[in-house]
Amino acid sequence: MTPLLKPCVCITTYQREALLQNLLTTLVKQTTKPYCVLVVDNASQSNVRAITESFNGDLNVFYHHEPSQGVVFARNRCVSEFLSTDSDALVWIDDDEWPEHNGWLTNLLSVQAKSEADVVCSDVISQPEDSNKQFLAKALYAKPLGHDDAQPVRYFYTNNTLICRHVIEQVGLFDLQFNLTGSEDFDYCLRAKHAGFSCVYAQNAKVIELHPDSRSQLRWFALRGIRLGQGATRVNFKQYGGLKTLLLAPIFFAYRFLDSLKLLLKGLWYQDKGLLFAATLRFCSSIGSVMGLFGFKYQEYQKSKD
Repeated sequence: MTPLLKPCVCITTYQREALLQNLLTTLVKQTTKPYCVLVVDNASQSNVRAITESFNGDLNVFYHHEPSQGVVFARNRCVSEFLSTDSDALVWIDDDEWPEHNGWLTNLLSVQAKSEADVVCSDVISQPEDSNKQFLAKALYAKPLGHDDAQPVRYFYTNNTLICRHVIEQVGLFDLQFNLTGSEDFDYCLRAKHAGFSCVYAQNAKVIELHPDSRSQLRWFALRGIRLGQGATRVNFKQYGGLKTLLLAPIFFAYRFLDSLKLLLKGLWYQDKGLLFAATLRFCSSIGSVMGLFGFKYQEYQKSKD
């Protein structure tokens, strides 16, 4: 087993001050403290600097303001600041998330050390803001990424992921063409995969994400599904070219559509509203994947990170 890496936890934030404070508080309690923590604030006016600096002494934490609006600008600022440190790994966690337990970071690092993987990721557990809407817990993340430690994972994202420094040094920054639409992390994943880097699953490194009541409507899940489908198609165009993407489009559409049908039937059978919402998201992602062929872009992050 290789020695544990020196992890730098990176957080991009936009108008979520209370949630950011909660996240930083949970990082203080980790059995393995982060080597450093970077907070990149993408809001023009906020109290994030004061909140971040209040944790000096408990965490080796640094505040940065990114004036250019958009999720990719914020992520790229994180990457640039990370590369200026001597940390061995960048650990992404969103500002509306927090570790499920105090061993979160230890488990990510341990799985990486045992497997010697380039990327390690784990699940996100959705926690509805409204306690009367627990069905939403299954709606956004209907399936786990894996089941066993060090199990190979096809795709990774930036909401609970450890990426080794050498991966970032080779793959580089996130692509600005996805700044307002999202899917920049899926693009980054494919770039890393095509470069030959490996990704595995950590079973006991889950994080919890607050699911706000503003995202509890079926319309939000439909639009999120459309955005995800469009984004996946745009990434495929970039990575594989037009001809291959067009040839693969019916396969991707059919996979998403059949998956939505399976979720729908399961939801109806068990009278599970969460699975019905998940089916809506998956069905709309199949529609979005076709819309992406014609250049449609749903700019979810145009005005707000929410």
